[in-house]
Amino acid sequence: MSREQVLREAQLSREGRVPTKHAPFAEHTLRIPVEDWRALTLLFPGLLSKDHAEYEAAMKRLHESPLADPYRVRTRRAQLGHL
Repeated sequence: MSREQVLREAQLSREGRVPTKHAPFAEHTLRIPVEDWRALTLLFPGLLSKDHAEYEAAMKRLHESPLADPYRVRTRRAQLGHL
């Protein structure tokens, strides 16, 4: 899937125009194209860490960052439970 397709699908999901599929044990909140992932790891190096706590902290910083907005499959408001 191309970068544009991934970002378009995330946008349509945020708008409620396509269903969001996620694993039964986790909620899918971001769809990040591979090309963008590489750039994000430069900004959030902990995303490449083998240490789970460091990876988790970097992912949390990414989630809280406005940089994550184009990749969200749900709006921030919906993620907080305020439908």
